Amino acid sequence: MGLIAIVDDDHVHCELLSMALAANGRTARSFSDGASFLHAAAANAFDLVLLDWSLPDMPGGELLRALHAIGRRPAKTIVLSGRSEAGVLEEALTGGASVFLLKPTRLANIVNEVEKLMNRQEPPAA
Repeated sequence: MGLIAIVDDDHVHCELLSMALAANGRTARSFSDGASFLHAAAANAFDLVLLDWSLPDMPGGELLRALHAIGRRPAKTIVLSGRSEAGVLEEALTGGASVFLLKPTRLANIVNEVEKLMNRQEPPAA
């Protein structure tokens, strides 16, 4: 079913997301900062990352670049941000985000996007 990482410093949000994903049969691990997630990502292949763009220790763009540098960039990333500036959206999408959701958004919307991405068939590598 795939392993999902939730990277968000809001512990309540992480718990709500984890419960909603578990109700859909998904397994998720939560991380409250970029450093702890990068440490886990070095040893685990996450199929999808739910990433809060504004973490306490590093911005989302920096985290995406760090994942790429260690060869662990997930194929599917959903960025959640309270910032709506065009530059944030552009940086997220060029950094590898599959979906950009503006906060606040309904939990059901996030779960729906997760399901769409997790069920999407990736084309074979050329």
